[in-house]
Amino acid sequence: MPNGGDVPSCPFCQYAQESSEFNTIECQKHKIKITFSHAMFCADLSHPKWPGMAQEFISSEGIPAGIMYTWVGVYTHQKYPLAPIETYAAWSDEEKEAHRREKQADWESKYRSIYGDDAWF
Repeated sequence: MPNGGDVPSCPFCQYAQESSEFNTIECQKHKIKITFSHAMFCADLSHPKWPGMAQEFISSEGIPAGIMYTWVGVYTHQKYPLAPIETYAAWSDEEKEAHRREKQADWESKYRSIYGDDAWF
């Protein structure tokens, strides 16, 4: 969240099933593999112990159904829509990472435009 701590993301979701691959989960809701899972979420995010908390976040942020989102940033996090879930599911692992990196680069560019080229994030 704003302090750089944990953000609402797929590994905390009740539909997440651990994978043998690093930082990857299998989403039981959408039947897809999610790479870089700690930076990903969708409107179906639901925590098994605190389902209301996840849904409050989704509702308050106006997260639409059917879209995969990614968190970008370092000490602060911004959410970016990545792609429709069906599109995300069709991408290779390399394509998923390339699209996520594209969003990260966009955030870095905006950060530098505010704080200057020498700003570290």
